[in-house]
Amino acid sequence: AHIWYTALYAIKEQLGEVFAQIVQPGNKVLLLLKIVFHPVHGFKLNVLDIDPNYTFGEIEKRKQETISKLKKEGIFDLQKQLYFPTVSRRLAVVGSPKTSGYRDFMDEIYNNPVYRKFVVKTFPSSVQGNKAEIELISAIQEAAKYDVDGIVLIRGGGSKMDLDVFNKYELCKTICLCKKPILTGIGHETDQVVADLVAHLNFITPTAAAKHLYVQIGNFRH
Repeated sequence: AHIWYTALYAIKEQLGEVFAQIVQPGNKVLLLLKIVFHPVHGFKLNVLDIDPNYTFGEIEKRKQETISKLKKEGIFDLQKQLYFPTVSRRLAVVGSPKTSGYRDFMDEIYNNPVYRKFVVKTFPSSVQGNKAEIELISAIQEAAKYDVDGIVLIRGGGSKMDLDVFNKYELCKTICLCKKPILTGIGHETDQVVADLVAHLNFITPTAAAKHLYVQIGNFRH
């Protein structure tokens, strides 16, 4: 199918940043097409519009498939069985240091009025794009080798498309099988991603995850 510049411009204007996320290899898309016949060049299909809701539905379908598979394998709730100490000072952080979500977490950890003597080691990883799943898996596995009380997996806010990597089966399986408790602080639009559901604890933002860590230490001290 062809998409002419005028149609492309209109679709990009309508969808904004979502457009680039939808037209990715592997995604299923629903297109509005116009069939054109030319006596010399034959039939052509011209793209007039893209329905993002169809692609979002595919994301939800993949999410449910991941949940079903992890439950069938009996590993969905393994993280919930791990012990996470009330006083958790030694932390591994998995995320992208270039993002605002990472900066928000670190700022909250080290500049709060309750407790700031955390020892944090960062395991950098991209949190979006084609390499994100592989890098996140590698970072979690590497972090689990260290003497830490827990691993915090963080990412700032984003759309369903942005956060879809956290629904991927291999990443979520890695979280389930990790021997260290994993906390997620992933910015959500509305619903949770599968990584949240299988983690030991989950929080709606990186800042909320950091706040939980120092608040529970503060409550213990009192």
